[in-house]
Amino acid sequence: MLENQCHRTLLLPIKFCPIDFGLDPMHPWIKYKFYEKQVNKEIKDWLGGFGWHVAYGRFFHTPPFEKYALHVDIENANDELAWLNFVFGGKDSFMTWYKLLPNKTQTTYMTKENKLFTGYLREDCEEIYQTDTLTADAGFAHLINGGIIHSMTNGSEPRQCFSMALYKKHQRLTWTELCNTLDSYVVKGFA
Repeated sequence: MLENQCHRTLLLPIKFCPIDFGLDPMHPWIKYKFYEKQVNKEIKDWLGGFGWHVAYGRFFHTPPFEKYALHVDIENANDELAWLNFVFGGKDSFMTWYKLLPNKTQTTYMTKENKLFTGYLREDCEEIYQTDTLTADAGFAHLINGGIIHSMTNGSEPRQCFSMALYKKHQRLTWTELCNTLDSYVVKGFA
């Protein structure tokens, strides 16, 4: 069996404190960018112990039962694009990864917000991995591979995700580097 190259559930020795953006929790969809100066000291110190830092992060607040379109996080990214995620809420939410079927390509279409979006059609892809998004409230973090086609499906409550790009000096850490270094924090059985 091939090792999962999409996701790892982590149990870290530190706690991530959610950044307060002063948002209306009933707002249907919010996306913000954040930076290391907004991240709590405990996280920064722990990452600094590896010689790492948060170059930037993305915050998503999404409503119950929201289904993300199939996408990669950065167009033309390779399959080494890693993010460290902390999820709050989103009971019964799950994330799914896919591979593109032969002779299929990405597509561009209009979203419900009337914005052009480049993504993938479900019928053009095969599911390769799926996982629950256990919450940071319970102490969990997630290492996710955003360079592989994926989507998110929210459960019965709003979901907030703080997703961080980790760097060593001026170089983004890869999926392989993060998996190797953080292996002792992986929750076995959750991948």
